[in-house]
Amino acid sequence: MIASGRHTLGPVGIRYILLPVLLVGLGSSSAFAQSEGYPGWFQSMPSSEEELWAVGYAPSYFYFESGVEEAKADAYERLRRAYQVTISGEQFFEAVPGGEAAFRGQDFSEEQLPDTLRSVSYADSAQVGGMTLVLAGWAPGDEEADPPASLRGRGPFSEEPPAWAQESDGDVRRAVGIAPRYYRAESSWQLAERRARRQIAFRAGTQLQALHRAIGERRRSIWRAITSVQLRHVQTKARWTDGDLYYVLVSGTVGEVQLE
Repeated sequence: MIASGRHTLGPVGIRYILLPVLLVGLGSSSAFAQSEGYPGWFQSMPSSEEELWAVGYAPSYFYFESGVEEAKADAYERLRRAYQVTISGEQFFEAVPGGEAAFRGQDFSEEQLPDTLRSVSYADSAQVGGMTLVLAGWAPGDEEADPPASLRGRGPFSEEPPAWAQESDGDVRRAVGIAPRYYRAESSWQLAERRARRQIAFRAGTQLQALHRAIGERRRSIWRAITSVQLRHVQTKARWTDGDLYYVLVSGTVGEVQLE
């Protein structure tokens, strides 16, 4: 028999539930033009109350232009998601001895705007770390988004983690996503971004259901955390890696919370 109850978590409470999940201008036409340093706009993204910015990813191909076209398409999809996205999902945890919560699975979906975003500009591109990167911007009206000149330089990531990579203040408007190193670096960066967006959604609105399942004489306590939140102006603010873990800082404005 399964007994269920429903509770609502605030920003602080949900941080502890998510912790187990967190731990678990165009260049040359040849790939030999690959730079050793990451662009400044990749490490610290342009920021504006009106404009939206996104980085598109693609593998590093021999012909640079091939990767640029693929990364442009990816950047456009990310700009649509940045403008507005509804994140719906659920996570499952089981109470284990010692008062800990063991992660038991999750399921998420992200619904973004129709293909109607216009006035998109592609400001810069780079080939680095086995990836092709394109910086895309959107501005309202007929304006063209333009990143500050100070972000066009290149260089390595800092040896010490930035202060934001160690944040745990529970601010509902921003979150840090963390991902392990994968063979393709873009997979790590993309996963870290997704995890950060989902953290913001969970902090903004969460319902918690307690499911008590009896198996023979054993009683299992399983918790189901549910969210469905609309986010606007979702922006990646900064990125950093120590080579093993990948950190991404994301901010967003909370719109409609669609929970019963």
